[in-house]
Amino acid sequence: MRKAVFFGVLAIFSLFLPRLILAESGCGGIDFCQSTKIVNEYTCREIEGSCQKEGAGTQTIDCTVTEDECYGFQYTPRCAYNLLGACEEQGFTRKKVSCCSGAGGGGGQDCPSGEYELVKECKPTNQCPADRTGAKCGQGKKWCYSLVCVGCTATAPTNLTFTPFQSGSSAVVSWVDGAGGTSNRLYVDSRKEDVDADCPNGQGSGNGKCLYVNNNASSGVAVSGLSLGTVYYVKVVNYKDGTCSANSSILSDVSSCFISPSGPVNMKVGDKQTFTTSVNTSLEIQRVDFSAPPGNISITPGSDTNGADGYKTEVTALNSTSPTVTLTSDVYFTGNPTPVC
Repeated sequence: MRKAVFFGVLAIFSLFLPRLILAESGCGGIDFCQSTKIVNEYTCREIEGSCQKEGAGTQTIDCTVTEDECYGFQYTPRCAYNLLGACEEQGFTRKKVSCCSGAGGGGGQDCPSGEYELVKECKPTNQCPADRTGAKCGQGKKWCYSLVCVGCTATAPTNLTFTPFQSGSSAVVSWVDGAGGTSNRLYVDSRKEDVDADCPNGQGSGNGKCLYVNNNASSGVAVSGLSLGTVYYVKVVNYKDGTCSANSSILSDVSSCFISPSGPVNMKVGDKQTFTTSVNTSLEIQRVDFSAPPGNISITPGSDTNGADGYKTEVTALNSTSPTVTLTSDVYFTGNPTPVC
């Protein structure tokens, strides 16, 4: 049993798709290239004593809008009995519809974003070029299609976080995906300028991985190979194509901020103990604050703003009511009132 195919593309545009986003220029004529075409299939079979046409479901066919030409076929089947009495498709007509990219008004335009939007307007028939005319939309009017250059539709990833593992040699990077892209690209490096420039040649000059995941990065990526106590810069790009992408803001964080000795440290009256963080010096760091549970001790300095020889402080036990000391530290970046670790 043979099947016939009916392409109702323009009718679908008229009824259901007043606006359609295309990645490249489309084409005019009776049909328009799309990312997919919906195909209605029919069969002929005997129903209640007569040879009738019956729907046989739907399917989709890819139609790449970047091709120079796209083709469609419109069938108008008629079901009838043949000389042997079998119900079959007979006397159908076939109309070939072809269109070249750009014929619909998009090709040849200066469109920096590389993205077009197919729009339609209900116009008098004599006001629409024949190669852009669709179905009737009123008395003496038809839908008139055109391609308009639009801006980049990709949106930036948000809520970027950098969560180090306790070892300080790896961290988990998470975010909320942006919309309108085809893949995510993750950049991690200890040099901000490399991350800001999308890691030229895929390599950074710092200690990080820079272009850590080129395509299809998913939130929750575990980044390994980090250096202990180092400031890292992280960015996620929602990539659509060579002319359209959206960047998250650049996040800065520290791979670890342990303090040594980790405590509790037993101390006697008059004892002095130096505590040093694992954080390496960085222009990004404004200061490191030190604190301990209330007790008869002194902490000097309470804040270290110069990490040239390590961010550290000295604790002195003032009397025997403080036999043990556990020190903690908070790392502050310039312009950020909240400690990063």
